[in-house]
Amino acid sequence: MKQQKKSIAKKEILIFIILTLLMAALGSSDSLRGIFTKIFQEHFQITTTQVSMIITVSYIGNLFFLFAGGGIIDRFDKKKIFMFFLILWTSCVAAFALTDNFYILLAVIFFCMGASTLLSTTINMFIPATFARSAGIAMNILFCVHGIGASLSQNLVGKYATGFSSWQMMNSGFVVVGIFISVMMLFFKIANSKEKKEDKKSYRYVMKQKEFPYLVLIFGLYFVVEHGIMNWLILYGTNWLEMSTERAAMYLSIFFGTLTVGRLLFSPVVQKLGAAKSISIFITGASILYVAGFLLGSKALFLVSLSGVFFSIIFPTMILLIQKCYTADCAATAVGCIVGVATVFDILFNAIFGKMVDTIGFGKAIFILPIGMVLYYVVYRVFLKRMSTTAEYV
Repeated sequence: MKQQKKSIAKKEILIFIILTLLMAALGSSDSLRGIFTKIFQEHFQITTTQVSMIITVSYIGNLFFLFAGGGIIDRFDKKKIFMFFLILWTSCVAAFALTDNFYILLAVIFFCMGASTLLSTTINMFIPATFARSAGIAMNILFCVHGIGASLSQNLVGKYATGFSSWQMMNSGFVVVGIFISVMMLFFKIANSKEKKEDKKSYRYVMKQKEFPYLVLIFGLYFVVEHGIMNWLILYGTNWLEMSTERAAMYLSIFFGTLTVGRLLFSPVVQKLGAAKSISIFITGASILYVAGFLLGSKALFLVSLSGVFFSIIFPTMILLIQKCYTADCAATAVGCIVGVATVFDILFNAIFGKMVDTIGFGKAIFILPIGMVLYYVVYRVFLKRMSTTAEYV
């Protein structure tokens, strides 16, 4: 019996190491759009509006895959679904490494970001069953590693990227990681949840719940303010504030670095205070630093970077909030539906923002972000007030 337990423990450790490597790669890959915007603009000789097309298409991919994939994850074998999306993601980054065509890049990024999103979602769904004894710790560490991947890649690319060849070289590295993980995962079994498949709920059921419109607004506005930093801070710093790419990348790296460390340090706060109270505290701190950083200009931009500390636990805790609002048998469906609809905010923002920059300039257009942050704070407070069963979420 002891030998069997040791064998199970070793397998869990190996699976966790493999997933850690994958999450680091996904975090790094997902963050490259923002850091390479300047290089894309120079290499393809495109306008800011066309740069926004790259970002917009990626979020349309997220939207499509979340709607199509959330229910699939709930209904089918987790390992088969995981392997399918892993192979798709690896194929996409291979295409990035090989192509030098703007329109092919646009098409591939649709599938790449969609596959990446559903890989993360699948991992989130099977962690509780695979690491039953330490699911909370495993989840927090993997979120942390995802952030480390994003922060390190932004820092390194900001310092050493010399052109489009750097983009191709980094994606070649992701191909190697994807192939290695695909081969390794063939030797491991991924546990499935034990809910009965006949009890699965539909998207219609998810949308009919009273929490749905509030959660969509909360996630949608969150995506605008956080992804706005990831995708546009480099161009804002270099094109408007006249910073070097290295310095602008440093601010972006600090944002994701503090976000990553915060997830690791503050997860006990969520455990102690509960989801709703924790988000209330951290959203207040994030709003103060974020809004002040943009309003006070270039000398205070570091405040936006430091707001990452308060952003740290918000997204994973909001996912937990969804799981508290909906029953376990439709958790992935609810997450896919809510996050999918909320992704429309990302699509609209990036489609409009690039055009605004070309029309009125970065200096005025950027104020969409602090305005979005204030709206996010207000909508969340209204959500807590309007829900008659708020105690259930705490």
